[in-house]
Amino acid sequence: KDRINRLLGGAHSNEYKKKSKSYFINLWNELKSEFECGGSYKDLNPIYFEDAMQFISAWEYIEV
Repeated sequence: KDRINRLLGGAHSNEYKKKSKSYFINLWNELKSEFECGGSYKDLNPIYFEDAMQFISAWEYIEV
């Protein structure tokens, strides 16, 4: 959530209101793919937690 807030100028910005849903979906799909976790963040293997946090910190939106 914090990463997307920063990328879109805060939770109250117009960009956030327009694009946040798409950003959250994109981030979640990329995270699931990168770390092979299932339908919930709870499925992430705990040994990958720090790697996942670094992935999120560096993540950029990719428009499809």
